[in-house]
Amino acid sequence: MTTRTHEPDIVVVGSANVDLVVPVDRLPAPGQTVLGRDHLRVAGGKGANQAVAAARLGCRVAMIGRVGDDDHGRQLLASLDEAGVDRSLVRLTPQTPSGIALITVDDAGENTIAVSPGANARLTAADVTDGAAVLRGAAVTLVQLEIDQEAVAAAVELAGGIVVLNPAPATVLADRVLRGVDVLVPNRSELAKLAGVAEPGDLAGSLAAARRLPGDAAVVVTLGSEGALVIDGDHVVHVPALEVDAVDATGAGDAFCGALADGLARGLTLERAVRWAVEVAGRSTTGWGAQPAMPTREQVRASRSGAPGSDPFVAARCVYVDAMNVIGSRPDGWWRDRDGAVRRLASRLTSFAAAREVEVMLVIDGRPVPGLPEGPAGGVHVHYATRSGRDAADDRIVELLGVADDVRGVAASTLVVTADRELGRRARALGARVVGPRHLLGLLERLPEVPG
Repeated sequence: MTTRTHEPDIVVVGSANVDLVVPVDRLPAPGQTVLGRDHLRVAGGKGANQAVAAARLGCRVAMIGRVGDDDHGRQLLASLDEAGVDRSLVRLTPQTPSGIALITVDDAGENTIAVSPGANARLTAADVTDGAAVLRGAAVTLVQLEIDQEAVAAAVELAGGIVVLNPAPATVLADRVLRGVDVLVPNRSELAKLAGVAEPGDLAGSLAAARRLPGDAAVVVTLGSEGALVIDGDHVVHVPALEVDAVDATGAGDAFCGALADGLARGLTLERAVRWAVEVAGRSTTGWGAQPAMPTREQVRASRSGAPGSDPFVAARCVYVDAMNVIGSRPDGWWRDRDGAVRRLASRLTSFAAAREVEVMLVIDGRPVPGLPEGPAGGVHVHYATRSGRDAADDRIVELLGVADDVRGVAASTLVVTADRELGRRARALGARVVGPRHLLGLLERLPEVPG
């Protein structure tokens, strides 16, 4: 049995099922039988999937749940162990089958799912209360609705950190539960059920439905191949999905929730955490099965490059951008409006920082740009430097990451974007990598500007 050696970053309270997956050419209509290909038997269940997703990304994760004392239950526990999930609060339930999910998946990656809860239905509020200490200490508590609502309510009430609720499968929730949630993550059909409206067909409809919900929770509506809609008070943003070669979307929603919890536990803003979650969810659809397809952090980052070594930004934790050098490298005369050009560059770098989960240091020579104050904002640290002060600016490659006693260790994960030969020489001498502005500009052209 897994034993607890440290407090978790994330506690998942939810279900664990064995998924029986049948690939088919097309999903069956009501009353229709279709022949499929060889079936798969893999560990699943929304709670276990989300726990494994977050653990694969490097978070410390504990799970509260129940499985049957049967072969399926032992498979589920082994899968949690393999992912590094603390399952000391996952109970064996005698004389009760483990939950199973019967899943058909078509060639486009779409699926239908029927669930027999089994031991999951025996998870009680008392079981959750036994985990009160870890719930109070976790940065994020992640809950779904494949378990009894009293267990859900107990988890929400006992949580000491951010409460994320994935209301799946859709059901009407008590106001006391919704009012204790910080981030609600429904898909469109679940949102419609909670709001008591018809399923929205567009972003405006999703926004209107979210505004009808009780409580002050931020709402993140998952939109499948369209990405996600973030509604956090007056802040509303649509995060588009990535283009991937999807084969099985069975665990995509759970990958999204696990990655969202991972981002929030690491201190990302909600929007940045959602951008990360959209990327992880997209990557999860490129493999078969729910848990087997959950990617690691390294796999997500590697997939950004398309081919090994083709993207110099993949391994970077910090990107140091010589603003005037980058602007001057554009062929379309951006540099003629210096202030406007710097603002546009900073805006696109904000999208870049969120999409790549990196810190960006934007160094600007000369006078300050109106509306662009010095300091951190949205993952971009703005620094104004005179030529005589350039040495201090260069030193902030290290200062930015807060580990000035390890210059070479930091420099190895720092990428300097400049065409300035002297700055490039000095950066390489520290051990940093250096690329010309055109490498960055090609990536920024595909990203949106973020309104200031």
